[in-house]
Amino acid sequence: MYLFSSLNSCQYLLVQVDNRLFQIPFAYLSNESEIFRGMMDVPLPSDGTAEGMSDDHPIRLEGVLKEEFRQLLRVLCPPKALGFEEVLSFKQWISVLKLADLWCMDAVRAHAIKKMSDMDADPVEKVVVARQYKVHDWLVPAFNAIISRSQTLSEVDVERLGVSTILRLVAIRDRLQRDYRNFVTLSATRQPAAFDFTNAILAEIPECRRGVDVLSIYTQCM
Repeated sequence: MYLFSSLNSCQYLLVQVDNRLFQIPFAYLSNESEIFRGMMDVPLPSDGTAEGMSDDHPIRLEGVLKEEFRQLLRVLCPPKALGFEEVLSFKQWISVLKLADLWCMDAVRAHAIKKMSDMDADPVEKVVVARQYKVHDWLVPAFNAIISRSQTLSEVDVERLGVSTILRLVAIRDRLQRDYRNFVTLSATRQPAAFDFTNAILAEIPECRRGVDVLSIYTQCM
């Protein structure tokens, strides 16, 4: 006999995350992840004490924080199917993306990326998340926002993006030409740049060039 072979979609199981017990329908996880569906093929222990059936024998999910798991449940719960969706912050969606990536929940990952793409988040944060979870489509718009904004780059930005990336971004911004009057002033703060740096970013930052004709980009930047 197998561990979850007799479970139906309404069967509740106990899951322990970060020393917190959650009692949830097993289908919330198994419907979205092959990893959890694979648990149905695990044979029952000889003593019959199946994980998830009691407080003493919960299913333990290691390396996950309870707040991260709670955000995932907010997305997986039934209201989503009824047309109601929880409003999550960008940081909360990062938790959803992290667990969806960890447990191969492809549909949930795509849903999280779509929601996060439309959010007005810190572009440095978007680059960090894009690199960690391979959301390559975010890189160019985020780098463009970093170069164009009035906010000065900080030491924290250097730590998060890396010195090499920061130097490339500064070099791209420094290539802005003066206007026809050759008029330049020194302001008290950095000024926003109303310019699309996309081609320069693609030419100078290799990680942004997935499936891009590099030669044509370099030609446009000359």
